[in-house]
Amino acid sequence: MKGKLLLVGLVVLSPYVVHAQVVINEIAWMGTVASASDEWMELYNNGSDAISLDGWKLESTSGTPSITLSGNIPAGGFFLLERTDDTSVPNIAADIIYTGPLSNMGEHLVLRDASGAVVDEVKASGGWPAGNNDTKNTMQRSGLSWVTKPATPKAPTPIVAVAVLPVKQVQVSDTKTLDMALPNSAPKEAAHAVSKPIQQAVTFLAQKDTLPLQPDQAPAPVPGRSGSGTLFEGQGIWLGLSVLVGAIAAVALVIARRARHL
Repeated sequence: MKGKLLLVGLVVLSPYVVHAQVVINEIAWMGTVASASDEWMELYNNGSDAISLDGWKLESTSGTPSITLSGNIPAGGFFLLERTDDTSVPNIAADIIYTGPLSNMGEHLVLRDASGAVVDEVKASGGWPAGNNDTKNTMQRSGLSWVTKPATPKAPTPIVAVAVLPVKQVQVSDTKTLDMALPNSAPKEAAHAVSKPIQQAVTFLAQKDTLPLQPDQAPAPVPGRSGSGTLFEGQGIWLGLSVLVGAIAAVALVIARRARHL
């Protein structure tokens, strides 16, 4: 029995074993500001081992370009392909020079290893999903999708931080609004039982200059106006949402208990 379980475990886990992988990472199908002919492409090795590209091919299904690769790509490294000569990307040496233009209307590019197996492909024959011919920003891989960003030959795509924008503060003065929002059949004690948590959640979610809570930072209470609940500094929106969800759950529990006695 143990042997069967071990075999099943190997079968289930085997698709998740990580191997070195080379991907098409950046495409300057629009060329550069200097020349529309200065096209270039970049491969990236996201694996933990260097890979020999001898005998590999990067080609379009249209037939042009068709590039036979050679050389090595280091673990976590890049491989730069420049069209015609080594001036397409100034001050960065090409790993290989190729000929043949990329269509501005799109291409279906296929990367094959020495055995002919498909390693990666970009299905863009109907149009490039990213890149800008006016600004010359290139088409760059970002996870499972593509983004338009300033060229980064032989360098990682920059990560943009997301900021939390401040919004206007909302004051909840009493429980009248909450009472009116409940059905007539709902007991009044339900409103009073959760009015303060809801006031805190609504006031907190709308407070100005909201910042994420640091792991070692405890919430500092700040007295609010009379009847408006309490504001918390340094807490993120998710905490406010959790308070609001908990308050709604409390309403449902009080209503359910009252219904059993009807």
